[in-house]
Amino acid sequence: MAHVLRDDEGEIAMLFTQAQKKQFGRIAVFLSFYFVAFFAAFLYVRHHHPQGVALYLCAALPWIMMCGLIASTGMYVYEERDGYGREIAMRCLLWGAAGAMATNFFLMFLHLFGWLGQAPLYLEICVFAAVSMAARISYEIANCPKGEPKDGAR
Repeated sequence: MAHVLRDDEGEIAMLFTQAQKKQFGRIAVFLSFYFVAFFAAFLYVRHHHPQGVALYLCAALPWIMMCGLIASTGMYVYEERDGYGREIAMRCLLWGAAGAMATNFFLMFLHLFGWLGQAPLYLEICVFAAVSMAARISYEIANCPKGEPKDGAR
């Protein structure tokens, strides 16, 4: 259930749902552990040059944190009781996944046709984030009732 506040002019402002608040906390925890794991693994690899299983373990540390972040998104979708909020979250995630997959396929075809280059690091993640945000913004604009002011407009 979203918390309701009234500003100084008596207008109602919706804050975050309980599921969103829990998700923000989980994101903070997983990203904190991710950065610690990433930099620890990075420094270890840079100084010790591991091979074989040790290298795989170093790569697995930050990967596990990212898997946890993905799992926490699934938990948010499960916990969110607001059907509209859940549907918008799912649609945005699907659009982001589609953008990342399209980018991955494009790069795959470039390599298949002889390109020897390498795509920028984190390209798919950046495309995922950009497409998800664009989808969220477009849904907000499309679903804003006519005659109501946009947020922040008076």
